[in-house]
Amino acid sequence: MISRMLPGSAMPALVMGLAAVTLAVMFMADRLAAAEPVMGPWVQRVTPSEATILWAGPADASAACRVTPVGRDDTSAPAAARLRTADIPDQSETLHAAEVTGLTPATEYRYAVTADGTTVSGSFRTLPTVGSKQPLRFVFYGDPQTYPDRHSQVAASVMKDLPLDFLVLGGDFAEDGSLFREVRQEFFGPARDLLRRTTLWTVRGNHEKEGRLYRTLFVPPDRKTYYSFDAANVHVVVLDCYEDHGERNRRGSQMRAMLDWLDADLSAARADWIVAAYHEPTYNVAGRGSTWGREDVLPVLEKHGVDLVLSGHAHVYERTRPIGPAGRKPLIHITSGGGGGPSYTVSPSPIVVTNHSGLHHCLFSVEGNRLEMVARTPEGKELDRFVLVKTDGAYQREIMATALTTEQAVPLAKVFKLQRAEFASMPAPGAEATAMLLPGAFPEGWTVTIEKGSQCAWTVRPLTFEGGAQPVRLTVSAPAGVRAAATPWMGQFEPPLSLCIRLEQNGRACEQDNVPVMIEAANLRRLVPEPAAVAVPRATKGIVVDGRTDDWQAVEPLRSPSGRGGSLRLAWDERGLLGCAIVRDGAVEANPDKPAQGDVLELCFEMDFERRLSVRSESRVLTLAVMPRADGRAGPAEVKIGHAGSGKKGIVARCSPMADGYALEFLIPVEILAPVTMAAGSRLGFHYALRDAGRDVEHFVDTERVLLDRAIPFLWGTLKLAGER
Repeated sequence: MISRMLPGSAMPALVMGLAAVTLAVMFMADRLAAAEPVMGPWVQRVTPSEATILWAGPADASAACRVTPVGRDDTSAPAAARLRTADIPDQSETLHAAEVTGLTPATEYRYAVTADGTTVSGSFRTLPTVGSKQPLRFVFYGDPQTYPDRHSQVAASVMKDLPLDFLVLGGDFAEDGSLFREVRQEFFGPARDLLRRTTLWTVRGNHEKEGRLYRTLFVPPDRKTYYSFDAANVHVVVLDCYEDHGERNRRGSQMRAMLDWLDADLSAARADWIVAAYHEPTYNVAGRGSTWGREDVLPVLEKHGVDLVLSGHAHVYERTRPIGPAGRKPLIHITSGGGGGPSYTVSPSPIVVTNHSGLHHCLFSVEGNRLEMVARTPEGKELDRFVLVKTDGAYQREIMATALTTEQAVPLAKVFKLQRAEFASMPAPGAEATAMLLPGAFPEGWTVTIEKGSQCAWTVRPLTFEGGAQPVRLTVSAPAGVRAAATPWMGQFEPPLSLCIRLEQNGRACEQDNVPVMIEAANLRRLVPEPAAVAVPRATKGIVVDGRTDDWQAVEPLRSPSGRGGSLRLAWDERGLLGCAIVRDGAVEANPDKPAQGDVLELCFEMDFERRLSVRSESRVLTLAVMPRADGRAGPAEVKIGHAGSGKKGIVARCSPMADGYALEFLIPVEILAPVTMAAGSRLGFHYALRDAGRDVEHFVDTERVLLDRAIPFLWGTLKLAGER
C-alpha cells in the first residue's frame, strides 16, 4: 500500500532538463532491466484534473517529481504533487507515487522523476471532461506474461497508435505475478517506452496470484481491485475475478459485495458507451475460462445495457456475435490475450464472428455516437474491424440482425467436439468411408446441416439432421496422399478433413466454416502403424562423460528429419543409458529458470513399454531437460528432471564448446530408468527434441507419419537395446 509520507526534507527541488530520453523498446530481458536504477515510471488513475505517477528506485534514495503542461517553458510553475512511498514485497527497492492535482482536462503534460540521481521523463494526457463528446482513443490487450521479446513486439506496435488517452491491460503481467523480478522483466521492461507516454489502467489476472504485489504496484491505498472511471462519454468498469475469494469460492461475501457495487455503479452511469473489463472471458471457445460471471455478473451487465466486454486469459483474439436477453440490447464480447504469452489454438464456434491465434492488440476510437475497433498484429496486419453507431435506433437494429439470445449462445459456446471420428483403417484415396461423429457435439433443438468446408480437399456427402444426443454418421472420400497426424491427445488428417456446419433455430441461423474433424487418440493409434524400433548399441569401450565426443565415433547418430540442428548418439552399458548430442548453434542462450525459452535438449522416456501402447499411459514417464552452460564454457551441464525422475539424483551431464556450436554428453543411471534393465532386448518409449532459441524445434526419431509430441507417449518412437557394435 502506498501509505508512508516522505518528509519534506526528502523532497529537494528538481532542476529538470527536457531533452528527450529515448530508450529502445526491444528489451534485453535480464541485462537491461537489472541495469536500470529506475523501474518505470508509469502513470495511473488519470482523471480530468488528477494523475498519479509511479516509479520504483533504490530504497532510502532521494526522489522527486516535476509535472508541467506541454508547450510551457521550464520556468512554469509545476503542478502540485504529493509524494508517497511504499515497500515492495520482498525487495530492497521502494515504490514512489507522485499524486498530482489541479490539472486541466484534455491537456498533455510532461513529467520528470528522479531516483538516486537518475532522471527519467515522460508524458500523459488528462482525460476529457466527463460527459463531453471529445474524441477518445484507447488500447486493450492482455497476458503479456512469459516472453519479454514477444511482449516487446506488442508494445512497439501499440506505440504506433500514439497518442492514446489510456491503455487497459487485461491481466497476467508475468508468468508469476507475485515475483517482482518477473513483473519487471516481462511487463515493465518490454513496455517501458509505452508506459512513459500514456496512462495505464489494470485488470487483475490469475497469474497475479494472491495479489499482494499487484495491490502494491497498481492499487491505491484503501481501494478495491475493482473500480470504474469516466472518460468523455465512455464509462469503463473493471472487475476482479479473484477479489479475496480465489478461484474456488466465487460466490462468497466479497463476490456479493462486488456485484452490489457493480449494480449501483452502472445504475449511476450516464455515459453513451459502457465498457466492462475483466480477466476471464464469459464467452470464449479457445479453452480458458468460458463461463466466469455467466450466472452472476452477466445478468447485471445485461440489465444496464453494457456495450462491450473485454477480457484476456485465453491467448487468442475472439469477437463474438452480439449476445443478450431476448428482445433486449445484446453485448459484444472480445477476448484479447495476445500480449506475449504462449499462443493458443483457436477453435470454431457459431458464436464467434472472427478469431486469431498470435500476438495482437485492440485499438478503440470513440467520437460521439460512433465507436470503432481495430485489432492488429505487430506486423500491422488487420485482424478485425467493426463500427458501432447509435443514431435513431440504427445501432440497435444493426446488432439485432446478427444477435443470438443468451439462451441460444450458451449451448453454442462449446467447441464442436468432433474428436470421435471412427475409421477402421486409413481411408483409401477416392474410396468412400464412414466416420462416426461424437454424440452430443451439436446443440439440441437446432437443425444442423453438414457439408465440406470451403478449404477441404475431401468429398463430403451433405447431411441434415436434428442436434441432440445421437451419434452422426458422415460419409466421406479421401483425396490422394492423405495421412494421419497427431496433436496432443487427438489427431487430424492431412490434408485436413474440415466441415462447414450451419445451424438454424426459429428463424435464426449461424454458420461455421472449416471445422476440423479430429480423430480420437484411440482411433489414431489404430490408424498409425507402430514405428520400427531404433537400435541402441552396447558400448564396447568405456565412454567417459566429460563433454568430449572423440569416444563416440563408432556410434551412428539417430535419424533427423532435416539434420540442420545437430545429431544425437545413444549407447548403453551396465551403468545406464549414455548419450552425446552435437548441436550446431552459433550462440548459446541457455535459460535454466525457463528451459523452453532457451537452448535445451529435451529427452522423454516411457519405462513401462507395454503400458506405453495404451491411449493414456499411466506408467512411468521420465522427462529430462539438458541445457548447455550459459557462459559458453566447458563443464557440468544443467539438468532439469521431471515426472518419475523427480527427486532422484545421479544423472551426469557435461558440456563443451565447439567451433560451430556445442556438445552435450550425459549418463542416465539404470536406477532412474527402472524397471528397464540394461540388457539386450530391453525396450522403452522415447521422444527427443532439440529446442533452440533461434530456430524451430528439431525432432529426431521421426515416424514419418506422426508428429512427435511429448504429451502423447503412445505415439513416441521406440528404443531397443542391442548387442555390441
